[in-house]
Amino acid sequence: MNGSKIDATEWLNSELFINNTLPFLFIIIGFCFFGVILLGLYANKSRFRTIALISFTVCGLIIGSYSYLKVQTLKGFNEIASNQSSAIRDRQKKPFIYEYSKKRHGDQLDVLKLDNLHFYDKEVVIDDESVTFLGKTEHIYYIKIYNNLYNLNLSSPNIEFKEDYDKAVRTGFSYKLNDKAFSEIGFYPEIGPVYTKIIVPLKLKDMEYVDLDERSKTLEF
Repeated sequence: MNGSKIDATEWLNSELFINNTLPFLFIIIGFCFFGVILLGLYANKSRFRTIALISFTVCGLIIGSYSYLKVQTLKGFNEIASNQSSAIRDRQKKPFIYEYSKKRHGDQLDVLKLDNLHFYDKEVVIDDESVTFLGKTEHIYYIKIYNNLYNLNLSSPNIEFKEDYDKAVRTGFSYKLNDKAFSEIGFYPEIGPVYTKIIVPLKLKDMEYVDLDERSKTLEF
């Protein structure tokens, strides 16, 4: 299976096999294993014992080989399926059940996950209305988004100063499903915008922040 181009039906079948069928097959293999041990240790030598030993052994080997080969074909799925979170999907498959969760707002880690999911289209988003750069202190930048005051460490990779900007903006991404079938198995049709960067005019880089009595929250991405 090519995990990078899996469709919704393949996704569903793969996660059901891994979390429903595979544990059941392991139980059968375990039963065969203990059956061989018990027969070998305690059963009297007889034709029935020999047939039972062969049957348990063959059954265990067949199921074990099938399970191994099937798991090998699902490596691609396992790789792409690792790109899930409660910001992307409303459920997570556990052995024999689905675990549901409330949708949360995405962050920059979710951006990395979404970029690995081929069934989402990505669009750049620029917000040039809500951001005001207030200046800096010795260690902190201060930014106002709408009416909320935030701070960022001077070493934060999430803020840049550029010459070709005349006002502060924040940039990020929004995502939309390009295959609606995935919404039927819990993936959100639209995600974002997820903002990952604050861009400030270079001329404001050395502006000092003076309203030190205001309380601020750390801006998270």
